[in-house]
Amino acid sequence: GRYQVPVHKTDVCLHQPRQICRGRLGWWLLSLFVFAVSAGCGNSDRLPTFETTGTVTYTDGKPIEEGTLLFYAEGFPTGRALIDDGQYTVGTYEETDGAVAARFKIGVTANPPADYDPDAGRPPLGPKPKYARPDTSGLEFEVTPDGENRFDIVLERGR
Repeated sequence: GRYQVPVHKTDVCLHQPRQICRGRLGWWLLSLFVFAVSAGCGNSDRLPTFETTGTVTYTDGKPIEEGTLLFYAEGFPTGRALIDDGQYTVGTYEETDGAVAARFKIGVTANPPADYDPDAGRPPLGPKPKYARPDTSGLEFEVTPDGENRFDIVLERGR
């Protein structure tokens, strides 16, 4: 048979919860849901990003072979970068699209060297643990729309 459109003041199908409501409120809610989902798919809510690069070395001048950087600023999108042979390029929305303009606290972690053999004993000393967290590292940089945004980081080794 034909589906009966409910005749409630709100047009909500409370008496048949498993059936789709064809009232005005049902279509309005469906339209609102589709709009909300599709609005999140665009790039309109993205802040502009600016190329942000640099190096990460120890105080002895040796580069960190592999690791990760985290650029954190409260209220702004977080930037992140993979360190490869001491070099990095920050990405926010994409892998290397840059960082938004803000003052960032930086966290750095390093992977053991590629030639490290776990059976040979302890890995070589990496960066001090304080560098792993943006709130304890002491590293802060400001990304600006018109700046070079190149930040070379020098870390102390430690356990």
